[in-house]
Amino acid sequence: CECSYVQCYPPQVLKSKTCKCECPYVQCYPPQVLNETTCQCECPYVKCEYGQVLNPKTCKCECPYDLQCEYGQVLNPKTCKCECSYVQCYPPQVLNSKTCKCE
Repeated sequence: CECSYVQCYPPQVLKSKTCKCECPYVQCYPPQVLNETTCQCECPYVKCEYGQVLNPKTCKCECPYDLQCEYGQVLNPKTCKCECSYVQCYPPQVLNSKTCKCE
């Protein structure tokens, strides 16, 4: 095979048997996939909820930092905000979302 007409751009290399530009051997571990242009392991397209960031190792959306919630609150992993755990107030009291207490 005469491959002189093929020009590869790094990091791809020319495979003489196929006359094609290919990535040198790279092993990606699921859920990551090989990007054929950059020859790097990447996450497939993932759209994270507002406030979340993509963890490139797990390819999962996570809160960007370890939030410590106030007593009585729990972290909502979808919104990355502290929220009151299930509290039921009876009228005339209403839930104070800052203290998670009925007032």
